[in-house]
Amino acid sequence: MSQIELSQASTIPYEFSDHDPEFNDELHLVDILYPECPNESVEHEQPVSFFNAQDSDNASDVGDDGYLYDAYYDDSSDLDVDNEIENDLVQQEKRPIDQLEDDKVLKFRNDTCGCREFHNGTACSKVVNFDELIGYRQRCMEMTTEERDLVVKSLLFSHRHTGANIQATGKKSKVRERASQEYYFMGLRVCRSLFCFAHYISKNTLGNISKSLDEIGIVPRVHGNKNKPSPHSLTFEDRNQIKKFITEYATENALPLPGRLPNVPQKTVLLLPSDRKVIDIHNLYNESAGESGCRSVCLKTFRNTWSDLCPHITISKPATDLCHQCQKYSFTLSQSGKLTEAEKQDTLKNYGEHIQRAQGQRTHYRQQTEESKQLYINTNPMEGSPPCTLDVEYHYSWDYAQQVHYPHHSQQVGPIYFRTPRKCHVFGVCAEGSGKQTFYLIDESQCTGKGAESVTSMAHHYLQFYGIGEKHAQIHFDNAAGQNKNNCVIWYAVWRTLIGLHETIALSMLVAGHTKFAPDWHFGVWKVKWRDSNAETMTQVAGTVRESSRGCHNVPQLVDDPDKPVAFYSWKPFLEQYFKPVKQLSKYHHFFCSSVEPGVVYCKEYFDSEEVRVNILKQVPEKNAMPVVKAFPGLNAARQWYLYEQIGQFFKSDLAKDVVCPKPCVPKIEIKLDTDCDVKVGGKRRNNLLT
Repeated sequence: MSQIELSQASTIPYEFSDHDPEFNDELHLVDILYPECPNESVEHEQPVSFFNAQDSDNASDVGDDGYLYDAYYDDSSDLDVDNEIENDLVQQEKRPIDQLEDDKVLKFRNDTCGCREFHNGTACSKVVNFDELIGYRQRCMEMTTEERDLVVKSLLFSHRHTGANIQATGKKSKVRERASQEYYFMGLRVCRSLFCFAHYISKNTLGNISKSLDEIGIVPRVHGNKNKPSPHSLTFEDRNQIKKFITEYATENALPLPGRLPNVPQKTVLLLPSDRKVIDIHNLYNESAGESGCRSVCLKTFRNTWSDLCPHITISKPATDLCHQCQKYSFTLSQSGKLTEAEKQDTLKNYGEHIQRAQGQRTHYRQQTEESKQLYINTNPMEGSPPCTLDVEYHYSWDYAQQVHYPHHSQQVGPIYFRTPRKCHVFGVCAEGSGKQTFYLIDESQCTGKGAESVTSMAHHYLQFYGIGEKHAQIHFDNAAGQNKNNCVIWYAVWRTLIGLHETIALSMLVAGHTKFAPDWHFGVWKVKWRDSNAETMTQVAGTVRESSRGCHNVPQLVDDPDKPVAFYSWKPFLEQYFKPVKQLSKYHHFFCSSVEPGVVYCKEYFDSEEVRVNILKQVPEKNAMPVVKAFPGLNAARQWYLYEQIGQFFKSDLAKDVVCPKPCVPKIEIKLDTDCDVKVGGKRRNNLLT
C-alpha cells in the first residue's frame, strides 16, 4: 500500500465522525504514531506547514514541494536515515522465492541466452526489449498450468512444421521423421532458451507440451494418472473391514440417542463415550488387523472411512452440568447386556419421552421470548414505567452466575490462586424483548444469602426500576428449589397480583438439566471480557460488565447505587401470614396467578398438561405493607484481617487497596491453645484468631 493509500485509509467518513468518539480517539493515536511524510504529494485539508517558497523570507528552509521541513525535522540527515531503514526493511521482508527469481533474471541478463544464430551473432536476449521480456514472464508466472499450456501450444502451432514430407531445394523430398519447430517472441525469431525463459517453463516441459500438441491438439494436458485408482488405495474389502470393526465397537460401547444428526436423518445416532478418541479406536483397529491378517491403515484414512461409511456413530464431547436423568438412562443402556429386550425397549421409550418433554418446554420458552421481542419492536416501551400501565404480555428470566473474586488481573500472579480474594456474587435478570440483562453485583459484605428472599428482593427491585409497566408478566427461571422453585417466590407473585402491581403472572421452569437460556448467554459474554480485564474494586467490576457489550445489552447494578439502591427484605415471614404452602410443589413446572381469582394458583406439570387449581390465600394483604429490610451482615474480624494481610499485597493501586482491604478497626486477638489440646501443628502450639 502506498503512502497516499495509507493517508486515504485513515480518513474518517463524514457520516461516522460524530457517532463513535472512541474510534476517533484511536485514529488520532494512530496518526501520532505514524505521522505523514512531509515530501508526499498529497493534498491535506489542514497541513502542518504549507506555503509558497517564493513568498518565504527564509527560502533555504523550504523544499521544492512547498513544505517547511523544519516544522517536521530538526536535522535533515534524519531523512537519509529513514530512507536507509526503509530500504533495509524492504530487503529483509523479501521472500526467498522472490529472491530466487531475481537471481535467475539477473543471471539471464548477464550471461544471455548464448545463441548467435539468428541476429548476426548477437544473442537473442540482447535483441528483444528486456523489460517487456520480464513483464511477459511475470504474467506467465501468474497463469495456471492449464492457461500457460494453452498459450505455449498456440505459439508453437503457429510456427510448427508437421508435414509428411520434407521439401528441399534441388534435392528430392524425404519422409519427415519428427516435427520442426521455430520460436518467435514479439515478432522476432528467438532461440529455444529465450522462449522457455519468457514462458517460465523448462526445456523438458516444452518437449512435453510439444508432444501433447501433436497428440491431442490445442487443449490442456491431462496427467496420465488422472481418473486411475492408486495402487495403494483401499479395496472394497478393506473399507468393509473398517466399517465392520467400527460397527461392532459401537454395538459394545455406544449409547443410542433418541434423536438424529442433521446429516444423518434416517439412522439412530450412536454416541461413543468421550474417554476414547478416534486415535485410540484407530490403534485398537490396527492391533485387531494385525492379529487377523487384515490391512492396517493410517489415522487419516481411518478417520475418512469412518466419516464416509459410519457417520451416525460419533464420539460425545466431554461436558459438565448435564441432565442427571439423561445420564441415568445412558448408563442403563450402556449395561444393556444385562437387560431383557423388553427392558431395553422400555428404557428407550422413557428416554425418548424425557427428551420430548425437554424439547417441548424449550419450544414453549422460545415462543414466549419471540413474542416479547416482536412486542418490543412494535411498541418500544420505556424502562422504569409505573406498574400495571401497559396492557401487554412481557417476558423476563433470571438466574445466578458463578461468583467472581477481586482484585482480578488478566495477568494473575501465582500465589493468589491459593488464596480467597474478596467475593462478588452475580445475579442477572434478562428482558428478552429488549435483549438487555441487568447484572446485580453483590459484595460479600452485602450478601444476605442466595436463597429465595434474596432472589425475591432483586426481582422486586428490577420490576420497580427496569420493568416496562406490563400488566401480564411471564417469568422463566431454573429448577433450583432453594432459590426459585419454592413457596416464597410463588407467594410473591400472588402478592403482586393482589396489591395491583400486575394483573397476571406466569412462572415457568425448564426441565432440570436442560436449563440453558438467555441469562447464561449474557453471563458468557461478560466472562469473555472478564478474563481479559483488570478489576480491583466493585466499581471496576461493574465497568467490565458495561464494557462487555458494545450495544449496552449488559447493564451493571450495584447494591449501594445512589440512584437505584437495592434493599433486601425478609419476604418469607411477611408473606406466610397471607398465604399457605403449595403441596407437591416440586413436580410442577408452570404456575399461574391472576387478580381475577385472588389467591388462586393454577399448577401444571408441563406446558401441555392439565391444570390443577390451588387456593393458597389466608387473608388479603394490605396494599401499602412491606416486609422488614434486612441489614447487611458485613465482614467478621477474621475475614477482615485475612483480606488485609493475605490479599492486600496483590493490589496494584493503593487507593483500591484502602477501599477493599483496609486495616481492620477490630483488634486482632490471639489465644493460645492449652498444652493438652489435641490440635497441634508441627509440635508447636497453634495460635488461633478469635472471631
